[in-house]
Amino acid sequence: IMKSRFTSLDLMVIISELKTSLLDLRVNNVYDCNNKTYLIKFQKPDVPVKPLLIIESGIRIHTTKYDWPKNNIPNGFSMKLRKHIKGKRLTNIKQVDQDRIVILTFGEENTEYSFNLVIELYDKGNLILCDHEMKIMHLGRIFQSNQDESSGKDGINLRTGEKYTSYNGNTKVSKNLEVDDQDDSATDQFDKKEKSSFSQFFKNLLAYF
Repeated sequence: IMKSRFTSLDLMVIISELKTSLLDLRVNNVYDCNNKTYLIKFQKPDVPVKPLLIIESGIRIHTTKYDWPKNNIPNGFSMKLRKHIKGKRLTNIKQVDQDRIVILTFGEENTEYSFNLVIELYDKGNLILCDHEMKIMHLGRIFQSNQDESSGKDGINLRTGEKYTSYNGNTKVSKNLEVDDQDDSATDQFDKKEKSSFSQFFKNLLAYF
């Protein structure tokens, strides 16, 4: 049975799997199944069946072998992704502060030719395409909150042209991108036996998709 939502621990394991199977592969194409679910097809030399990544905003991210139904006419977000990441290599996969936020980087990191796809897997979720400086270029839904008077924290403004900040207001993702790979060190906190068992569970689970 597929889990309805991924936890932070689930993401640690999934990201490790994705790095093994997808890192450094080029994007072949992008498709949308609906306004929350997208498929990224990758090119892999000498492999007849191209690897496929499914992303469901607010729910999950993992590879799949299932032939998901696609919309005949791509929506606006698919078109933006095709324009900016098609043909580029997936150069990094990060989990932000062990939270349910994943960042996929396409193109050479920290250069003007790279783009970041932010995937939020909590609450209603969101998909946000950012440039190399984490400025928002396109997003699934606009989000705005007022300043928290009790804490004094600034409100969150997720809209085109603004710098991306996670919903909880505590983490500037652009700052996290400058830190060394965090998910690897986080995973080291878990016993090797536990991680191996959990990883095998996911391999068996995803074999159905």
